[in-house]
Amino acid sequence: MSLLTTPKTQQVLGTRSDKGKLPDYPDDHKVGMVVPKGGSNCAKCEYVNGQNCEQRDFVKWLGSKKIPAPTDTYCCDFFEIGDKE
Repeated sequence: MSLLTTPKTQQVLGTRSDKGKLPDYPDDHKVGMVVPKGGSNCAKCEYVNGQNCEQRDFVKWLGSKKIPAPTDTYCCDFFEIGDKE
């Protein structure tokens, strides 16, 4: 097993040339996932209101605005820190 491998596809977030197109991810990449409490999470994100996320790429990826886990234990690639305390 090699620790260094070349991903099947790669695109850096924020450098999309096709507006509205989601980034290309490796087959085993998880865009959103359950995370430990205390780090980056949806509860701290500027796009989240209650249990809903308004970030367009998240909604496009998931197919819904509803965050699939408690907001203090879920995060995704589209996280952006907000002014929430």
